[in-house]
Amino acid sequence: MTITSDSDQETAQFERQVERAAATLPHAPSLRRYRQILVAYNGSEDSIAALERVAAIAAHDSEVTVITVVPFEAISASPDPIKAADRKWQWNCLVDATARLRILGIDPDIEAAVGNPAAVIAETADSLEADLVVLGNGHDRHWQPTVTRRSVRLGLQRRLRCDTLVVHATTTLASDAT
Repeated sequence: MTITSDSDQETAQFERQVERAAATLPHAPSLRRYRQILVAYNGSEDSIAALERVAAIAAHDSEVTVITVVPFEAISASPDPIKAADRKWQWNCLVDATARLRILGIDPDIEAAVGNPAAVIAETADSLEADLVVLGNGHDRHWQPTVTRRSVRLGLQRRLRCDTLVVHATTTLASDAT
């Protein structure tokens, strides 16, 4: 005969109730894998963390696309109203993101775009039929709130028809803590 404490009895009772509850549920759901992942990248610490998170959640057959958007909301008579410095920033972001993902075992597609970042990212997600959009939470000089004073993150979360993962650079995964 074994004498158990109240906490051991409570634990055993809890486990029995969990088993009964699990038995009444329909079959175990299949794990959802993200087939098409879009990563909004602007070079900020949070967007770097977003790339790292993508590597942690992408399946072996996931397609990953990185998009960098040069914000532009004005009409200009110039044939190319985008400043050379902005084009260089965009190029450098795409090179950096691709290099970081390749080190993590992912060879992404890239998208260079111009416009309202939230609208362009949402349109790209729709055209790719993305299952997941990943972006950093932080601010970058290139993606400050637009002329309409709305944040890119909030604008995206309202527009997207797929899952959204907002990553903070200070957030660590359990494996990072060891």
